[in-house]
Amino acid sequence: MTNIIGGVYLGARAREAIVVDDQTNSEGDKILRGFYEQEFKTNLESKAARIGYLPKQLALNQIFKTVLKKMPYDDAKVKLLIQQLTQGEQDKKVHLSSFLLSGVGVCRQQALLVGYLLEKLKQEQRPELKILGTFSIERNAIAFENEGREGAHVWVRYTGSSGQPWIIDVTQKKIGRLEELMQQRSSWEYARPHERILFERSHPDQSF
Repeated sequence: MTNIIGGVYLGARAREAIVVDDQTNSEGDKILRGFYEQEFKTNLESKAARIGYLPKQLALNQIFKTVLKKMPYDDAKVKLLIQQLTQGEQDKKVHLSSFLLSGVGVCRQQALLVGYLLEKLKQEQRPELKILGTFSIERNAIAFENEGREGAHVWVRYTGSSGQPWIIDVTQKKIGRLEELMQQRSSWEYARPHERILFERSHPDQSF
């Protein structure tokens, strides 16, 4: 797993380079750090306090709901915001906090905010708030044959101690175990190649 905090996300095509950091005193870092400490963490603490610890499913669902609320999908507004921030300069750095403050995102910004929150929880020193799994930003592409184009999509994959991967896809409003989402025949391929092979062997009636 590569650290998300302190990194820069570049898409397959030239557009904005998204900075995800909260370790300095820059304005963007302070905004992101404040969001975690003063809003997200406070809300999660109150929920965890009721049962004395932080179940994985509670943490994942709270992250999903928070990002869905704070950064709803709006492709048109995101394109306008990027144009304003970059002035058309390709791969110009834009802090993730800019999208958080504007209250908009598309899959890549949403996935990065999910990953940021997961990494912050993994760094927690308090056992009742800590998560122990691994996670990654996943990306895939799909061809739309009828439209003659290819689309890309980004989501987060989380694997806990059970070894069962979870998918957090805010754009598609999907969260759950990988196998459950595979059975739903999503347009996007969440599974890795070996997982798809094993799934089709064990579910021959659902092969495609």
